[in-house]
Amino acid sequence: MEQQVLSLIKLIHKEVDSLENFLKLLTEEEECLVNNSFDSLEESILKQEQALTQAKQLEKERIEITSWLFKGFKVDQKKASLTKLVQLLDSSYSSKLEELQKTLLYLHRKVEVQREKNGELIKDSMGYIDRSIKFLMEPSPVSYLKDPSHNRGKARPPLVLDKVG
Repeated sequence: MEQQVLSLIKLIHKEVDSLENFLKLLTEEEECLVNNSFDSLEESILKQEQALTQAKQLEKERIEITSWLFKGFKVDQKKASLTKLVQLLDSSYSSKLEELQKTLLYLHRKVEVQREKNGELIKDSMGYIDRSIKFLMEPSPVSYLKDPSHNRGKARPPLVLDKVG
């Protein structure tokens, strides 16, 4: 069982590294959105997808190890959590697991905040694009400014509008 606990600690360290990397990529995404760097944004999103796939795999492995440990402790899988595991292990491992659990929770919160922030930036950008398109699609109030070919043979508008008589 000791070997499994050590494997779990090592795995959670990898998970923390993975989440830190994902958070870094989200921060890069924010910079791309703010700077309108769409090529870099596309690259960042691809890296995020890879990092997310890795994080999900690590989480899956963590769940497998913790399930195995809970079977050893004869604890119902429905009550399985890192908090419960910390309570069951001796202090040499429990303090390290508790520290890692707090780090994971902290990183998850930071990731959520950054994702929400990026989501708002994307919404703002989409709103700006929408307004720009609507503005460009509106008919010009003065038709002769649109296409000069339509004005041949017609009287030209006055060039000086505030001319006194």
